[in-house]
Amino acid sequence: MTPASLSALINRLEVGSFQDRWEVAKLLPSHGEAVLPRFLELLQEEESDGELRWVVTRMLAEMPGQATVSALLDLVNRTADSELARAAMGALGHCGAAGMGALVSLLASPDHQLIAAQTLAHSGHPASLPSLLSLTREQDPTLRALALEGLGLLADPLAVPPLLAALADGVVAVRRQAALGLAAVVTLIAPQVCLEGLRPLLADPNLSVAQAAAQTLGRLPSPLAIAALAPLLTTPLTPEPLQKTALQTLGWQPSQGVLELWRDLWPQATPARRLDLIAALEGWTDPAWTGPVGDRLRAWLIGLGQPDPDPSLPQKRAIALALGRLQVTQAVPLLRRLCHHPDPSLALHASAALRLLGQEMA
Repeated sequence: MTPASLSALINRLEVGSFQDRWEVAKLLPSHGEAVLPRFLELLQEEESDGELRWVVTRMLAEMPGQATVSALLDLVNRTADSELARAAMGALGHCGAAGMGALVSLLASPDHQLIAAQTLAHSGHPASLPSLLSLTREQDPTLRALALEGLGLLADPLAVPPLLAALADGVVAVRRQAALGLAAVVTLIAPQVCLEGLRPLLADPNLSVAQAAAQTLGRLPSPLAIAALAPLLTTPLTPEPLQKTALQTLGWQPSQGVLELWRDLWPQATPARRLDLIAALEGWTDPAWTGPVGDRLRAWLIGLGQPDPDPSLPQKRAIALALGRLQVTQAVPLLRRLCHHPDPSLALHASAALRLLGQEMA
């Protein structure tokens, strides 16, 4: 790009509409050193309209460097525009270790502490680790929760002790974030330690905390995950949302133990729960599981029989499509018979499954 055309783009940025500015913002950052001085000038010109300075701030996030960090930090400390300050702190979050240092300096400001903490927590940058560890000890539970969220993103061994300790925090949001954050470091913890820390939260009075604990427990080795979560699926007192979370979580990790648990749950499961069981197996797309999963689905389909009226039609439709999507070729004869089922919707699903298998109706 020639100097003249570059100058024209900068002028369009300065005097154009918001749409013009947004289009120019996609082009100018790639020119780096050639446009940076003017960007820094625009940032300092308080008479410039707020929209222009906001767009420039967003572009500077793509041009990290010490000059950018200094200008953004200066803007945060000078501006009375809270949205512009937020945008500048967001840009600092993309400026590497120097940006992290600037954000840490803003933690001491009551006006900027929360946004700076949010930006540090969401940055995923290793340089944020010391400050996040410090924030876990703050009195403000919002700051503690943010710190735990950030520690989960970093997945550093130093994050493990505060995450485990926060499972006993008296604030719901903090306990929940600790349970979720442990999912990222579960491989860094002895499985039994993780189990002992999280299992009590399955009975937490707050449902969202219990669900978060269930989600992370599902990442443990399959036998431990089943031992922790299977009781939730067989106890009538377990809230329905927590049962659903436990089922979905176990379904993420294919194993023979889960397949046997599904078999045992099926006879007494409600129609809605049966659809959940089918949906979970449909996610087992590894060809190594095609045979065992196909056998289980076919057994369920045959076992549903032919009652009239047939309340199990939704389950049959779901199984038929799952057999096709999982490429269970052994199901072709059964699907062909279903193509002639008196219920047109089931026949249609069976026909669709055959097409997925590269087969035609007989």
